[in-house]
Amino acid sequence: MMFDTDPEEFRSFEELLRAGTDIAGGAIGGAIGFVGGGLPGAVAGGAAGPLFARTFLSVGKDFHRRFLSPREQTRVGAVLALAVNKTSENIMRGKEQNPKLAAAGTKRDSAKELCEALVLAVQRDPEEKKLKFYANLLGNLPFEKEIDAGEAHQLTRLAQGLTYRQLCLLAVFAEAGRFRLRDSHYIGYAAMTQSLLSVLLDVYELWTRQIVGSGTLVLTTYDHIHPARIEVHGVGGRLYRLMELRDIMPTDLEEAAQFLR
Repeated sequence: MMFDTDPEEFRSFEELLRAGTDIAGGAIGGAIGFVGGGLPGAVAGGAAGPLFARTFLSVGKDFHRRFLSPREQTRVGAVLALAVNKTSENIMRGKEQNPKLAAAGTKRDSAKELCEALVLAVQRDPEEKKLKFYANLLGNLPFEKEIDAGEAHQLTRLAQGLTYRQLCLLAVFAEAGRFRLRDSHYIGYAAMTQSLLSVLLDVYELWTRQIVGSGTLVLTTYDHIHPARIEVHGVGGRLYRLMELRDIMPTDLEEAAQFLR
């Protein structure tokens, strides 16, 4: 192994990750290899590799000791495996850690706190389509420049608070050129359905959280939404990029976009 650790700790970590096999698949072996020191990503990271490995091992060991339902074990193990692989990928690409978010190897470093917060969110969130994107956020955050721990925790909380459909809507607005969005509001709209209203309320919530904006247009109610004028910027842009929402299945994006034609 790449650092001294209790073999029992590593076995606990490995057991938790293997619980996520039916979701994470081949990522499990890669993650176990990274933490165990058997993959180039850990070596290429210099001192960073062992520190990241220690963070993931510590969090994995802690969650393995908790009472988790079988499906919670599956979700947690899968996200940890996917996040370790995303971290390894960033290291291999030569990305540098943000020192404000770097794994410091201390008992309560910011990297470990972020990892715990996000894995706890995964444990409680039954929307499994979000798992890959939670993992992307966890694996990308430590390499995000010009962001501090407070902002990183804010992004984690925002991601946790959004439904999968809201993530799809965020991606739709970020890639608006792919979709022929409605170029007018819904005031007095005669064809309003419950399904459309539900989607508009999701969009309105994104706006109230300042995840999306609409230029100088003020949205006082959901029927003021003008889909073609919705923009993604600031915190919404960061979520889109760090969660890699561009990888959402096209069919899921289309399902969300069809209500906003």
